Amino acid sequence: MDFLEQVVLSELRRITWFAERYEEEFVKIVLDSALRDMEKTGRNRQKELDSLLARDQELDSLFERIYEDSLSARITEERFARMSQRYESEQAELKSKIGSLRKEISKHNRHNCTTDEFLAVVRKYIHMKELTHDILCEFIDHIVVHHAENIKGERIQKIEIFYNCVGAFEAPKLDELPRPQIQLNTRKGVAISYSPTGTAANF
Repeated sequence: MDFLEQVVLSELRRITWFAERYEEEFVKIVLDSALRDMEKTGRNRQKELDSLLARDQELDSLFERIYEDSLSARITEERFARMSQRYESEQAELKSKIGSLRKEISKHNRHNCTTDEFLAVVRKYIHMKELTHDILCEFIDHIVVHHAENIKGERIQKIEIFYNCVGAFEAPKLDELPRPQIQLNTRKGVAISYSPTGTAANF
């Protein structure tokens, strides 16, 4: 098992342990933070889509106006050709962005499930021993591995796990919460270890 797999499995064990034993607290944290962030993302995408659609309609109106100006000889044919080409080019780009954004919104809505659904998955895999493709698909939406940074002489690399239904989630610090024991020796004098704050450090 490679380092990232160990990290993901460790975090899944931590979140399932916490969600099973502190279900009410888990739901409260999710509702207060993760779902709010997901809803904000959805609102921002919808706002962007509305803006693009408004501009698309505005371009239709502008094109009609310059067409009428051309017919009445208020603008030259050359100017009409230049302006219409510019509007058509912008509108083609807009339609491409609108299509992509609609797909993103549709995907976001499909993944915007409830904490009850996530807890059902938690109960299903509460005693997981290994990371399988099915477990990954049911738990994980996506993982972001950030660029490494040098902080106080250590090379730190942040890893963010975004779960289906609840988004990014980090369990509160509890003494009884399982602590990850992950260390990978890469070459002489260099090791990679993981801390539950979501960082990996090379020593």
